[in-house]
Amino acid sequence: TLYEALLADADFVYLTEIHKAFVGDTYFPKLDPGDWYELMREDVSNDQSVDFSYSFVKYANRQKAS
Repeated sequence: TLYEALLADADFVYLTEIHKAFVGDTYFPKLDPGDWYELMREDVSNDQSVDFSYSFVKYANRQKAS
């Protein structure tokens, strides 16, 4: 709930999307496409140190975009 409470105040979200399911009890909330849009994405599929792919993604808040 802390993440959700602060999202409206954020200009940007820098998110690492891991393309593998893990068991856990804390998750970042889904970003509403009506409120956020993707500015940048870097997909990584050749990292030899892990057995999954991931993406570095930067999202911008539509309400604060200039």
